[in-house]
Amino acid sequence: MSIIEAQVHQKLLQLSRQTEGDNWQHHLTLARLVARGLRLGRSALIQTRTGVGDYAASYLTPLLMSAEPVVLVTPPKLQQWLFTTEIPRLQTQLFTDKPVNIVTHLEKKPAGIALITPDDWLDSMLGDRSVVSVTTILNPVDDLWQWVQNHVRFNVTLADWETLQQQNPAQQDLIQTQYNHLKTHLLRRSPNPYHCHLLLDTELEQFSECLQLPTLPTPWQTLRQTLANSEAKPLCWAMLNRQDGSFSINVAPQKVSTLLKPLWEKQATLFIGGFLDTEKIAPTFRDQIGLDEDLTCVKFTPPRQQHQTQVYLPEKRLPLPNTPEFQGRLLAQLQRLARLSRNVKRPVVLLINDVPLQAQMGAALAAEFGSIVKVEQTNLEADSILICGWEFWQSLTNPLFYGQTLNFPLPQLMAIATLPLPSLENPLVAGRVAHYKAQRQDWFRLYLLPTALRELQRAIYPLHQDQSLIAILDNRINHRAYGQQILDALQPCSYCNYLDPSWFGCW
Repeated sequence: MSIIEAQVHQKLLQLSRQTEGDNWQHHLTLARLVARGLRLGRSALIQTRTGVGDYAASYLTPLLMSAEPVVLVTPPKLQQWLFTTEIPRLQTQLFTDKPVNIVTHLEKKPAGIALITPDDWLDSMLGDRSVVSVTTILNPVDDLWQWVQNHVRFNVTLADWETLQQQNPAQQDLIQTQYNHLKTHLLRRSPNPYHCHLLLDTELEQFSECLQLPTLPTPWQTLRQTLANSEAKPLCWAMLNRQDGSFSINVAPQKVSTLLKPLWEKQATLFIGGFLDTEKIAPTFRDQIGLDEDLTCVKFTPPRQQHQTQVYLPEKRLPLPNTPEFQGRLLAQLQRLARLSRNVKRPVVLLINDVPLQAQMGAALAAEFGSIVKVEQTNLEADSILICGWEFWQSLTNPLFYGQTLNFPLPQLMAIATLPLPSLENPLVAGRVAHYKAQRQDWFRLYLLPTALRELQRAIYPLHQDQSLIAILDNRINHRAYGQQILDALQPCSYCNYLDPSWFGCW
C-alpha cells in the first residue's frame, strides 16, 4: 500500500469511528481504490449497491487528501449537496484546504477539484476543442447513457420550419407542402399513450428535399448530419399534439458507445455507480458506453445497515399481465394489501406504469379508502396510498439516493403491478429493440432485462432503509427463466407466497 493510500485508510478509519451511524462496511476499500486510481492514473469501475449518501465520504476523502487534480462529474442536485454540505464537512474534519470549484467548461487543468455537471462535461469533451488529460470521476454513473442521450438529442419544431422558409424564400411552397404531407401521415397513425411515433422511411422522405436546400439553419444541418451517420444508428421520431396537429421531429443516436469510447482513451476515469450490471465486470454496461479497456472492476455486497425486506410472491395461479383476468385479480390483491396496511401509519406505494390502469385502480381504491388515495401526487402523508409509475417514484426518492432526506415517511408496503420491463408498445423502445435485432443480438438480455433490474433496484432502495414489504404481483417472476435474476436483484430479502398478518401489526 502506498503512502497516500495508507494515509487515506488511516484517516477514514479514524473518521468512521467518530461518526455515529456511518457504518458502511466498504468505506476503506472504496477509498483505497480511488486513492490508487489517482496515484497511478488508472481507470476503475465500481458498483456500490447503495445510494451516494452512504459512500460519498469514501471517495471524497482521497480526493481531498491527494495533491492530484481531479474532475468530478455529478448531476446538478448532487453537485450542490457536495459543494455546500458534504465537502465542507469533510474539509473541516480532514484539515484540508484543497481548492474546490464549480466549473462549466474544461479548458485547463484544475487547481484542485473541479465540479461539473454531465451536460457541461459532455459539451467540453465531445467538442473539437483540445481538452487536458486529468483523472475524472463519474458519479453516480448509473444514468450515463441517459446523460449522453439528453445531451445529443435535438428536435426540429414548427419555428424551425418557419425559419427554413424565411431563409429559402424561393422554396417556401415546397417546404410548406412537405410539412403538410408529414403532418397528414402522422395524424393518420393510431394514437398511443406516449404521444410519439417512429418516423418510417416513407415519412422521412416527406422532408428529405428540405435537407438538400441551399441554405440550412443549424438545426437542419444537425438533422442531416445525424441521419447520415449510420454508425450511430440514429433514431428519428415525432412528438405529436393531436389537439392542434403540431409536431416536432426528434433525433438521437442509439449507439452512444462510438461517441464515448474516445473519451476513455483521453484520461483515467473512475466509474462509480449504484446498480450498473448483474456481473462484477459489467459487460453489458461497458459495451453500452464503449468501455473495452482492461480496468479494475469491483462490485460490493449490499450494506449491512440495510434491513432485509420481505418479498411477497402470490400463488402461481395469479394471471399474467397480458390476460383479460389480470385487472380484476390485481385489484383484489391491491385491496387486500391496502386493508392490511391500515394498521401501520406509513404510506403504501402501488407501482403501476400503465396510465389507464393507474386511473382504474385509483378510482376503485378511492371508492373504498377515499381521499388518502393519490395518483402521482407528491403530498404524501403517513396514511397515504400512492399510485404512480416507476419514473414518478424515482423522481420522489432521488434525494434519498443522493444522500439527502425525504419529506415524507418511507413506505411500509410497495406493491409492484408489473415488472419494469420497457414496453414494446413504446415506439422508442421498439426502435431500440429493432436496432438490436438488426445486429442479431439478444435484445431482451442486453436491453430489456438490464433496464428492468436497474429500475427495480433503484425503486426499492428506500425500502431497505427500514423494514418494509414488497409485493410483486407480476406472475412472470414465477414462470419466466429471468425470475431468479430479478429476485437476486432484490437482495437482501426473503420471500414467500403467503401474507403474514404480523407484518402489518395485526395479531
